[in-house]
Amino acid sequence: MEKPKKPIEPNWKDYPTPKEPNAKNYLGQPLFQKLDWIKDTEQYQKDMDKYEKDMELYEQIKLIRLIKNASEKYILKKYKIIKKD
Repeated sequence: MEKPKKPIEPNWKDYPTPKEPNAKNYLGQPLFQKLDWIKDTEQYQKDMDKYEKDMELYEQIKLIRLIKNASEKYILKKYKIIKKD
């Protein structure tokens, strides 16, 4: 299993400001919103959640492989096994 790659957070400065207004505020004044940045930020949050889940799974598999291939003496020296209620 390969280590998951962390998603890259979208940078506000990389997205150009629109020339024409694409929204209005409550006073009716035009707003220039970077809608592409908003969409990419939402996707980044979804990707980050998936990355955290994949990373947790990766760490568990890595630990299982380490313990599976280690000697009993090493395991008893390195790790404490506790029982949770």
